[in-house]
This record gives sequence, C-alpha cells and structure tokens, in this order.
Amino acid sequence: MKTSAFERMGSFSEKFSQQLRQLMGQRFQENVPLAAFTTYKTGGPARFFVEPTSAEEVLKLLTLAASEKVPTFILGGGSNLLVSDEGLAGLVIWTRRLKGITREETEVTAQAGVRLASLLKFCLKEQLGGLEFLTGIPGTVGGAAVTNAGLKTSWFSSRVKTVTVLTPEKQTTVGREEICFGYRYSSLTSTFVFSVQLQLLAEKPSLIHSRMVAFMRKRREKQPPPFGTAGSVFKNPPGHFAGELIERCGLKGYSLGGAQISPKHANIIVNTGQASSSEIWRLIQLVRERVKQQYNICLELEINCLGRFDESCGSGRR
Repeated sequence: MKTSAFERMGSFSEKFSQQLRQLMGQRFQENVPLAAFTTYKTGGPARFFVEPTSAEEVLKLLTLAASEKVPTFILGGGSNLLVSDEGLAGLVIWTRRLKGITREETEVTAQAGVRLASLLKFCLKEQLGGLEFLTGIPGTVGGAAVTNAGLKTSWFSSRVKTVTVLTPEKQTTVGREEICFGYRYSSLTSTFVFSVQLQLLAEKPSLIHSRMVAFMRKRREKQPPPFGTAGSVFKNPPGHFAGELIERCGLKGYSLGGAQISPKHANIIVNTGQASSSEIWRLIQLVRERVKQQYNICLELEINCLGRFDESCGSGRR
C-alpha cells in the first residue's frame, strides 16, 4: 500500500513545527491547500507554509530545513507550477512579502516576490524601459530570474546585472557573467533568489507605454486568458514549435476530465473549472507520447511539477 507524502515526513514534524512557529509566529501555517496559490487552481496541501519578510528570515528557514533534512519549495506567483493532488511534504516558502523595489540611476533592484506587473508599473513611473516584453507574463521577479522568462527573442537575463541568492547560512551577490542563462533555464535553480538588480534604459513614458500595449495585444491575440493555465507547458524543441507539433497530432482542443488543451494555443493546458492536477499531468503525458510516436521528439516540460505524480496516462476526449 502506498504511503502518503505526509506519512513519509517522519517523526520530526512536531519538533520542526514548533521551531517554525517560534521563528515565524502567525506567518507560519500547517497543511495549507496550495490550489489557491497556483494559476492552475489545483494541488494538495503544503505540510509547512511560511511567509518570510527579510533575507535574515529566509536564511534561518533554509538553515533550519537543511539541518532537519526537510525538503524546501519556493512559491512565487504560482504561474508556472503544477502541484500534485497529494500535496508537498516539506516546507513551502511563499515570497509574497518580499516585494521591495528601489532605483539608483538607471538600475532597479527588485526582491523575489515583486510581481512582474508591479515591476513594469514601477519602471513606467520611473521612466525606465527595457522590460516591456514581460507585459502580460504572470509571475514574480524571482521566478523570472530562475526560469529566464521572456519571448522568442527577448529574455529577462538580458537586463540582469546582479542577483542576490541565499543558501543555508550564506548570502551571496553574483554578477551576470557568473550565472548560466539559457532557454527557459538558469543556474539559479538550486538557490533562493532574494533580489535582482536590473540595468534599464532612460526613456519617455509614452514610448514605454506604447510598447507595453503592443506586447499585450499580441499576447491576447495568440493565447487564452491566464486564468486556469500555467502558460506554455512544453519548451520548444530545437527547430520546432511545441504548439505546432501538438496541433499536428490532432490534440488541439483535446480534453481529459477537466483538463483541456487550449483550442487557441496547443501548448497551453487549461483547467476548465474542475480539473485535478492528476488530470493535467495525465494529459501532459498523453501529449508527450503522441508527439514521440509521430515525430520521435521528446517534449521537455517548461512548467515545474512538484510532488508525486502517477506516470500513467488516461484516455481523453475531444
């Protein structure tokens, strides 16, 4: 018989809970349903859930979790994330209270929990351009740095000057040249990104705003509304577009339970209202199998899947 994620936590749970409560007070909760914190609106509970307000608190949390061998998960905007229905047997650190933004000349430093929309609004007010391509992309600064968010020709990394990262008992600021950035990838994945310093351009607000409007218009034309989705599910394989491959397999609009491949963009899976994470996961596996069978191409996930998932695929409907 399978054991649940929480049963696998072990006997340290009570002790760890007491330590977290002493450190975080009311900003610590237990067994928090994560569906409310992801754009897919699915997922089971987090065993431990905290909301730090400073780098010092994050360092203490990371150090404590490492000493007790408790898995740690970082939650930002939840816009590129699929959490298993079983939940997460570990510590979830929510970055929403880390939302400071400062400016010095044409450089902006934003903490991990700053929403990209808030960052763009700040830059517009401060007459600083260079990030307009992020318009309409949900998520946070921390997530954008870790995943190198962007479009086909514009990337978050192009504006990064330095990144302050946290690991157990250590805070480090690294320069852009010390970070490996790639397509939907960075070498920051094993760290807690606390803040990012960005090099921007002094520009007229009218020009910045016009570019933001243009990017938003294109996004709305090509993609469904972000509610109930996590953006592109798969990375584009070299020389191909994942959405086109999926569509050629006849899967555009295909449904499995409450999960549906968007009729508007085949590389986006939508929770139509009552989907579970397992249904979304099974649809992902079905897409991978079909594309592999028809084109001998293995689609790589762009979204992050946290927790335990069943590898089996189920039949769907169109």
